[in-house]
Amino acid sequence: MDLENIKLDFYEGFEGEDEIRLYANSKDVSFKPNRKTNSYGDFIQIQLKQNENGIVFFSIWDGYFSQIISELLSNIENDVLPQFIVNYNIVEGWVWNNGPELIVKDEMNWFIEKIQSTILNKEDNFKNKFWNIESIINLHSYLQFVRENDLELRISKE
Repeated sequence: MDLENIKLDFYEGFEGEDEIRLYANSKDVSFKPNRKTNSYGDFIQIQLKQNENGIVFFSIWDGYFSQIISELLSNIENDVLPQFIVNYNIVEGWVWNNGPELIVKDEMNWFIEKIQSTILNKEDNFKNKFWNIESIINLHSYLQFVRENDLELRISKE
């Protein structure tokens, strides 16, 4: 699988609203966002361009992402939630001023499996309840690409 057939931007048209970004990079390339210092000595972050600093990102409007998380949460029983989902729900951790949170391999595998079993394996009429099922299909494909290429994965709300 390669990224050529995966749409990576599901945020366009929602500028000014919260964006969820998943960043993938090779483990031998250190994750380096674009941070500059302003005239007050504070850091400001300038968004990366695709493939800049060896990083490929998936961008999704928070409204689409929250639907995914809500559906996953309503269909789990005794699972231990990945930390990034816990942090998302309590609005802690991976926000713009803290920097992206690393998603470990087991969490990524859980997320891929749950998207597949909870959403993608359902009938078409079930899928119609989502505002944008294409964003979920492409997110799932992106996550599979990250796993197959043994890349590091981070997530942030921007």
